Amino acid sequence: MKHQMVTILLLSTSLYAGPARADNFDAAAPIEHVVVYRNGGAMVTRRGTVRLPVGEHTISVDRLPDFLDKDDAPIANLPAASALLQNLTLATGYSVKPSSTQQKDLNAQIEAVQQQMLGLKNSIQAKNMQLSFIRSLNKRQEDGGDAVINVDDWGKALAFVGEQSAEILTAVQALEKTYADQEKQRRALQRELKATGAVRQDFTKAEITLKNEAEGDVAFELTYFVEDAEWSLDVAARLNTTANKLFVRSGAVISQDSGEDWTNISLALSNHQPSDELGDIYQEAKILTLVDPKRYRRELSRSNDTFAPAPNLEEIVVTGSRKVQSQVEQKRTRFDRLYEINGKISIPSTDEQEHVPLGSAASDTKLVVRSLPATDRTGYLFVDTRFSNLESVRDIEATLSRDGHYVGQGSWPDLENGTDLKLPYGADPAVEITYIEQAPDDGKKGFISRSNVKESRFLIGVTNHHSEAVTVEIFDQTPVSGHEDIEVRTIDGATRPTEIDMDGKEGLQMWRKNLAPGETWEIKHRYRVTYPSGSALGEK
Repeated sequence: MKHQMVTILLLSTSLYAGPARADNFDAAAPIEHVVVYRNGGAMVTRRGTVRLPVGEHTISVDRLPDFLDKDDAPIANLPAASALLQNLTLATGYSVKPSSTQQKDLNAQIEAVQQQMLGLKNSIQAKNMQLSFIRSLNKRQEDGGDAVINVDDWGKALAFVGEQSAEILTAVQALEKTYADQEKQRRALQRELKATGAVRQDFTKAEITLKNEAEGDVAFELTYFVEDAEWSLDVAARLNTTANKLFVRSGAVISQDSGEDWTNISLALSNHQPSDELGDIYQEAKILTLVDPKRYRRELSRSNDTFAPAPNLEEIVVTGSRKVQSQVEQKRTRFDRLYEINGKISIPSTDEQEHVPLGSAASDTKLVVRSLPATDRTGYLFVDTRFSNLESVRDIEATLSRDGHYVGQGSWPDLENGTDLKLPYGADPAVEITYIEQAPDDGKKGFISRSNVKESRFLIGVTNHHSEAVTVEIFDQTPVSGHEDIEVRTIDGATRPTEIDMDGKEGLQMWRKNLAPGETWEIKHRYRVTYPSGSALGEK
């Protein structure tokens, strides 16, 4: 359902619009201010002025969007003033040219596609809520939540959580692909409609009834919400490895297809996301019970249905975009941030992208190659830095370049001013990493058991193929005893880690070394676990 809202504010000012007839006054109200929300929608404000005598009168404002009377009833508001708002009514009007049969059919198809897109958007939101719930189960166990099954079954339950998360993500990708296809179809129909020639346009007329207690000028505002407008954050980072400098530029990409051109307006961008979900607290009783482990595993396996693979997502190339030169003033509240664009701007209702620069900053850097070879033998370049003149930026999809070469595009951590940041900058193929599982003392390969002892030995190799020295950090971990009868010890000859228990997590380890060009570094990661005979080890 579209969120439609009309707010009428009556103020005092000094512009004049003459009456059309006794007690009924026509007034122009051009769009003067728009607030666009980051993930969809915009609040449009029109302003006008009329000079009124004492008494009850009606102000008529024509050529408003036709959707204003289709959904929610408009909301009227009047602050304390010499005029008292009594009523607001909306009536539908249209241009004199009648629609052809072809245009009627195309309009019907466009409306049907828009309804399907709305349904898809609701489905995506529902899937994301499911994903949040599934992940909360995993988080509850990680935080030491209630345990009604043993450690072995918890491992299977958490594997189930991971599978379900992957399935829901696959479903979301499929829905987003369908949404993108529907958007293409909508645009194609709109182009076809435009090619049919002049099209009948429906409009809404607002009639504001008020009682004026003193003759004079009365200014009013009409504010309403439109769906087909949005802005997204565009962050580009440029790394100079010779000067050890990082340059970051942020901008806004704005588009709107609301049916109204925004001409010579003041524009603001909000990071707030309007929603129908205003909040609710609901709980069910939690009843504990005992379950048979075999039956639980059978039920768990039955619930592992799979989604069909998501279609390949295709790249969307946008043409016809243009860059708007402007200055931006940032305003913060306790919950939100608003970017006020200085000066006037025009954005036509064509769905083309308009680019507005928001800010830029530079910082000194330290380059580090990091890897977790137990899961991925790739060495990834990270830029360690701290900004001193950057407004915080969140939810980032960054476009990266390094020494004039395009690196790629992907998610970045939030950029916080005055905070130590570790920014990923893609794979470094010139750092070669190997990870080899070695045989224990008795010559048997792998993870062996001698009575009540289990031993693990890994050899990690790192080679720097750069022509310059490189700082490398290798990450791994040693299991932590969760029981007084389980003992975990490092085996003699193991390479001592540079740091342990990082981020307050026991068992995590990191080795750091500055490698000269061509140098190879070997790390021996070894540990032994001892536990009572007749017992089994489990992980959680």
